[in-house]
Amino acid sequence: MKNTLPAILLITLMLSLSVAGCLGGTSPETSDGTEVELGEPLDDWPTYHVASASNLPTCPGANDANLGKLYYVEDVTEFQACTSSGWTTIDMGSSGITLNQPPRITAIITALDDDSHNFTTDWYYVAMAHWSAIDPEGETVTVGIDADRDGVVDLSLNAGEGFSIVEIDWNGSMQVERLELEGELFLHLFRIFDVIAEDASGTKSTISVISPAMQHEMLRDLYDADDVTENWFSELFFDVSQADIDWVTT
Repeated sequence: MKNTLPAILLITLMLSLSVAGCLGGTSPETSDGTEVELGEPLDDWPTYHVASASNLPTCPGANDANLGKLYYVEDVTEFQACTSSGWTTIDMGSSGITLNQPPRITAIITALDDDSHNFTTDWYYVAMAHWSAIDPEGETVTVGIDADRDGVVDLSLNAGEGFSIVEIDWNGSMQVERLELEGELFLHLFRIFDVIAEDASGTKSTISVISPAMQHEMLRDLYDADDVTENWFSELFFDVSQADIDWVTT
């Protein structure tokens, strides 16, 4: 009896350790509260199928309903994943599954001095644009300027890389910041344009470019109370709000 008692105690102790984790914890859950079956095979994860890219649902959809879903697109034999920035092509390469990378892009938009406009014709922002957009996968890239920053190209550029004198719609790109220097109030005017590059798979990248409000030998980017009360100011910069004008003239 003396020899068997320690053995019984040891076996009891080992059995209690093997079930300790089960007694004190709960099953892991996903973000929506669904219990996860440990050891669940990966082939149970849902995938979807559409005949063409035009049949893909809105991404990410209302309340991100389609975020994270994977679709096989039959006509182009590729997979599309719904990400927070929209549909993204998945490249089934020999080294494994990798996401199609968006183009790398850089751009400069510099205002030009232009006296060809007058107050009786349409005004345009005349500038010299330099840009370069390269796709990591070597796909063809298209580039354009989104003047009002609504996600839609307003002016298409003629190549993936290059430079050109461009005329951009005068409205929609003006930015106004209030500035106080040594007790004097100024409005600092400048412009922001978005430059959008898109590869042949539809993957986009966007950068924002800051430019002067306009370029002219008699004009600048800082305006005080005397400036904003002149008629020419409201005719040129009608995007400036009355609240900003009231602030600088106080």
